[in-house]
Amino acid sequence: MTTSDSTANWEQRLTGELGKPVQSLDFFQAMRRIEAESPTMPRVGHARQTSQEAVRIRQTTALDFAPATIDRIDSGHDERAHISQRFFGLLGPGGPLPLHMTETVRHETRHNADPALESFLNLFHHRMATLFYRAWSSSRGAVQRDRPETDRFAAYVGSISGTLDPGAESDADQTSADNSGLYFSGRFGSTHRNAEGLAAVVSATVHADANVKTFQLRKLRLEPEDRTLLSPSERPSGRGESAGRGGRLGQSVVLGRSVPDRCSMVDLDIGPIPFDLFQELLPGGESHNTLHDLIRGYVDPGLDCRVRLILDRNTIPRLSLGRVGALGRSAWVHGKAPRADVGDCQFIL
Repeated sequence: MTTSDSTANWEQRLTGELGKPVQSLDFFQAMRRIEAESPTMPRVGHARQTSQEAVRIRQTTALDFAPATIDRIDSGHDERAHISQRFFGLLGPGGPLPLHMTETVRHETRHNADPALESFLNLFHHRMATLFYRAWSSSRGAVQRDRPETDRFAAYVGSISGTLDPGAESDADQTSADNSGLYFSGRFGSTHRNAEGLAAVVSATVHADANVKTFQLRKLRLEPEDRTLLSPSERPSGRGESAGRGGRLGQSVVLGRSVPDRCSMVDLDIGPIPFDLFQELLPGGESHNTLHDLIRGYVDPGLDCRVRLILDRNTIPRLSLGRVGALGRSAWVHGKAPRADVGDCQFIL
């Protein structure tokens, strides 16, 4: 809290933009504003000591029914906001104590100048009201996002969708990371992962077009013990069906060292993208780990994803030795302006 803010009247700070009396404010609205304007102090209801709290809450001792939740807001000598509220407490016509107790407290404070009993009851009012606000704010995502480093709502959403990192040491570590998983909690929480969902998640994260192609053909390399050999004496011992016995046509005979497969690979095309983003998404780039975690968190562990980065032809740099370009990744030799986007950079995640 700056010096100029601390000397200003809290009531004026909260109602100056609205141009309305403080009674027009909702209690939770005022508490949220005070909490937001005190970023160096703990959240309301979380402080271990009263000296660490940004607000003091008391109940106005009155015998009539309250027309508003807030009676007044004062600035104490400790530069904290002091809220006098009328909707929550032990006294008054809506409180659990008999009405004559309200009369007694009111009489002692006003006529005998002895606020001891009222101050004693306000100890409980303050504690219960701050805990009430804490319970209210914990279930509202917009309020929790006022302080992302202590956002409990993000942990709730992450637990439901399965995107919460169990290795994070604290909620601050979890919420300060990339929030793509939280934004797409509906897709990550679904048991049915599809190509359209992967494209939507990646496109929103990298801010570029994404297209997914399924059932892509590739060759899987066979282990030596799984290959078919003509001579049984040359066949190594192993776990394969052809090991140690003759192969059967149409069942266990495989020609070559690899087999075609269309069930374990999907292609993900990203682009066209500018050269700066192209470099960030390459292995070793600033955004590569984010892309890797996003894809592996969405794609089934039994599937590999072949990423193809498509570079916008208008941003292809000219090769400059020692300055621009990495051999085999981001270096192209061309004399004229390219007529098409470049999509020869691929890697598997």
